[in-house]
Amino acid sequence: MTASANMQYITPGRPIDKTLYINVVVVNVGDCPTTLTHFCGFTYKSWFHRLRRKRDKAFVINTGPESPIPHKIEVGEQWSAMALQDKAKELCGNSRLYIGVQHAMQSRPTLRFVQF
Repeated sequence: MTASANMQYITPGRPIDKTLYINVVVVNVGDCPTTLTHFCGFTYKSWFHRLRRKRDKAFVINTGPESPIPHKIEVGEQWSAMALQDKAKELCGNSRLYIGVQHAMQSRPTLRFVQF
């Protein structure tokens, strides 16, 4: 899984959209299919709080019809979604933001730190 901040939509023949997004890409590298159940975010005051799993906030991100959740992801298949960066920044304040996905084969979400 990767999470990249400061992404913009570019559509040929149209002005560049100034809205910034966090792009998340998930690839199933396992040996069996799984179901993505949640696209989520967590904030932690520091890396030490993250290590100890002492989160400030937890939230679920609505992906819309382009990247439906739940979604069955086959072996080798890729799934991607976008989150509004301004809204995520607003939620995290001075905390560290981690974006992730929850899937059926693991009890905890897979998270990635988002560097703005």
